Amino acid sequence: MKMSISASWAVAALLAPAIALAESVNWTVAVSAQEKVVTREFISVDKTAALSGSGGIQGYNPPAGTERIDVAFLVLQAAGGCPNYGSSVYDITHHGGYYSIWYTYLGSYIHKIQVFAGSVGGTLLYESRFEMVCPNGYRQMTVTFDNLVATTKVEPRSATAAGTLTGGFGETASAEWTALPQTTLGGTLESFQAAVSGDNTGAALSLSVNPDNVSGTVSAKFPDAPKCVPSLEVCDGVDNDCDGLIDEDQGGMTCGQGACANTAPSCVDGKANACVPLAPSAEVCDGVDNDCDGAVDEDLGTLSCGAGACANSVAACAGGKPQACAPLPASPETCDGVDNDCDGVVDNGCSKGILKLIERFFGDPTPPPGAAKKIGSKPKK
Repeated sequence: MKMSISASWAVAALLAPAIALAESVNWTVAVSAQEKVVTREFISVDKTAALSGSGGIQGYNPPAGTERIDVAFLVLQAAGGCPNYGSSVYDITHHGGYYSIWYTYLGSYIHKIQVFAGSVGGTLLYESRFEMVCPNGYRQMTVTFDNLVATTKVEPRSATAAGTLTGGFGETASAEWTALPQTTLGGTLESFQAAVSGDNTGAALSLSVNPDNVSGTVSAKFPDAPKCVPSLEVCDGVDNDCDGLIDEDQGGMTCGQGACANTAPSCVDGKANACVPLAPSAEVCDGVDNDCDGAVDEDLGTLSCGAGACANSVAACAGGKPQACAPLPASPETCDGVDNDCDGVVDNGCSKGILKLIERFFGDPTPPPGAAKKIGSKPKK
């Protein structure tokens, strides 16, 4: 369904002047001409005259356009046994006037036929005498005038070219056209005329025609954009508030957490937009929630180091950085069933060390480091 020009302008009235909406017009160029054909053909006219010793046809006017005439005449006997006589005269130049054909019986069976340009007695174009037994002469003459007439025929011929021009408000668009009428009778074309028409009354069409009369340029001047009427800016691809910007100040949105957090504008290309979180990845020690589960640097394990009372363990990752395990500081060995000096021997140099070990065993059956060594023995010097 096509929108009328007034309706399209009403829609355009909501747009900012900076927006050049597309306008279009379907155009047609029509070229008309006349095919002129000059033909030559014979037009025959019969004339009959009564004879009485002499007589004939005077003042015959050939048709307009006659280039030459041929005369064929036949003298007939009115009654009796007088035979017919026929004769023809060809290629008589047309003098632009009229002609007279005259018969005279000269006696002694001699007959005379004359062709005059003009009246009888004028310029003699042809004369013929013949002898034929016809005692009283002929009583009737029938003449056929064959007029070679130059006839001009004129037939209408036409051709069209069509296309579509598109442009913004206030713009001018142009296109080349060619519309060549064809001859059908082998004549020549003349009296060319060209006109252009379109289906958009708001687009002013103009036509230029080349010297060949069958080609040129068609142009369309589209109307200026109507004045913008401000309204609240919404997400619709239109400059509603007439400030030269489209869908501005429509805000944004966020989605996802950790490394998956993403932001997106609320309006894209005149339509409401959606926010999609970024893709998660395996958790690494970098202070970021890589797997987007709400926890940072989790499940990365612990590190252990040291022996005896120096044993220590720390998280493998802390504060987004990999950790190193450092043993706890050693202390002098005491008789307590613990490897205080962290040398791998429990209560070395303590005579009651075996009792402490037994006591520790009942409290903690795991033997401390160095329990396999000799307890209470003095170190060898």
